Amino acid sequence: MHKMGIPLAEQKIFTCFVDTSLRFLEILHKVNEKAGSIIQYDKFYIHELDDLIDIRNDYVTWIQRQMYPVGRDGVVTLCKYPFVFDAQAKTALLQTDAVIQMQMAVDQAQLQNFSSMFLPAVESVNPCLILIVRRENIVGDTMEVLRKSKNVDYKKPLKVIFVGEDAVDAGGVRKEFFLLIMKELLNPKYGMFRYYEESRLIWFSHK
Repeated sequence: MHKMGIPLAEQKIFTCFVDTSLRFLEILHKVNEKAGSIIQYDKFYIHELDDLIDIRNDYVTWIQRQMYPVGRDGVVTLCKYPFVFDAQAKTALLQTDAVIQMQMAVDQAQLQNFSSMFLPAVESVNPCLILIVRRENIVGDTMEVLRKSKNVDYKKPLKVIFVGEDAVDAGGVRKEFFLLIMKELLNPKYGMFRYYEESRLIWFSHK
């Protein structure tokens, strides 16, 4: 509303309009889904959202409302209406959620490490997921580490170490790791991906 130049005195009535409009759209969207999507789903997208609102902040507010409901306080969170988000907005949401989950995993590890100083029964843990891999066996070594890791470890910041190399992973080593492992996984010997002649694209194997 600030970006649209709506005066502070009028923002309450406009918030009411926005809330009512989104609720109405939600009803239409549900009816449309039950009717077998007469209207294409992307017709509900509001492409201007990324320019008009802070999607990340909206998501954090929505998460807080899920955890601590406060009743109707006049605040409208767009995340209550996910059908209005296009791919660009959904990407921002997923990135925000990933950052939040990563921070929660780090906080949990730090709390456990703090407890381990006073309670011998509590084991200390690394706040990062460390992948120590050999270039010549990158897939096997990665799978071995992931197999031994817990679900919460997958949400931690990733650090990659190539055996016999001194490079500190400030992002470049991790990027190289993903380039190498994707190149290896595309190898037909793994059977994960298949090349389609008609489209000249590589996609997941139906097997």
